[in-house]
Amino acid sequence: EDISQLITAVEKLYGEELNQTLKELLFGIHQISFYQKSQSYYAKISTKQKKTLKVAIDVKREGLVQSINDFNIENGAIIKLRDIKSERQRKKYYQMLLKKKEVFQLPKVHLVEESFLNGLKYYLTLEHEVYPIAGTVTGMGFNISLNRWFPKTMRTIDLKVGEIGSFLGIEDIEGNQLSPFWLSAKKWWVHVISTLDN
Repeated sequence: EDISQLITAVEKLYGEELNQTLKELLFGIHQISFYQKSQSYYAKISTKQKKTLKVAIDVKREGLVQSINDFNIENGAIIKLRDIKSERQRKKYYQMLLKKKEVFQLPKVHLVEESFLNGLKYYLTLEHEVYPIAGTVTGMGFNISLNRWFPKTMRTIDLKVGEIGSFLGIEDIEGNQLSPFWLSAKKWWVHVISTLDN
């Protein structure tokens, strides 16, 4: 019942329905415990029947990654967040979302639209009542399939989500609301940077 009310509240806030994948994830959650330590905020997620919650995404792509298959949350997963208050911190995350290549690393699997980056550049020049947030995650991940040029034993990889964040209130240059959420996930030499649709 509480999850249903949360979904309804978020949909009213954004003025549109959450996508079905996110709803399935939320309905698989038994309880979320919130607490604070120092200047960080924590959320510990308990899944129904203490099972790993898995939801199919099934997004086809071209290039290094052929598809993003499913997303999972382990029982006891923890999200740790903090406010991004300083200019230096904001620029750090902007640069992370902007860069498509890093030294000594293959190109990132970069799923951040140009409209988001343009909106973020403007967003960072403004003052906000609600600070943007960023943090780390344990116990969440997703599965990807690499293209056929890779050996069969390496074509399917489970990535762990490492960093997440939100620039709440971000808009494109035409004033349309954009999904504020982003994540970063890595395994071996694969590094995925993505925004999350509503």
